[in-house]
Amino acid sequence: MPKLLAMFLMICVLSFPLQSGEGPLIENRLNYMLGSFDVVNKNLKPGTRDYHERAFRIEATPIFEGNGIQTKWYEADSGAWFGTVISDFGHFPKHMKTLWYAEAKREWQINHFSVSSHDDAGGITVIKEGKDQFGTFQSKRIHEPTETGFKYVHLRKYPGTEWFIVDQFIATRRPS
Repeated sequence: MPKLLAMFLMICVLSFPLQSGEGPLIENRLNYMLGSFDVVNKNLKPGTRDYHERAFRIEATPIFEGNGIQTKWYEADSGAWFGTVISDFGHFPKHMKTLWYAEAKREWQINHFSVSSHDDAGGITVIKEGKDQFGTFQSKRIHEPTETGFKYVHLRKYPGTEWFIVDQFIATRRPS
């Protein structure tokens, strides 16, 4: 059954047009996300105000004729494969999709985002609405280039709350 679900999700991701209308998006605008990086990731422990910090190494390569990125995540200490993210920017500048495979849980998660802003430096902010065990929420993810790589911040807001950080990381380019 997991293999059937994985095949179904891949067909869903791949069944949409993959052209952004401005040429290969990754090559033209988001190439700062490509390569090998050391990552320090900080994420919120569910149901708490405490954060958990972990170190990873990621390898990001272009896919979908330059309109997507496949990012493989590895544990920094052991080198064990942690998971893979497939990001489809084929509907840019309006939409972005991600497909995440978590090896420990052996499960897939697909997310659809609306692009709320992007800039000439390559920064991109995407938003979505959803529902989880705590209620309905708004989610905002911000990707920005830095001098040494890039950073990512995932914010969330429930009715009656302020924006808070759910997940964030700093990616530092590894020497070639």
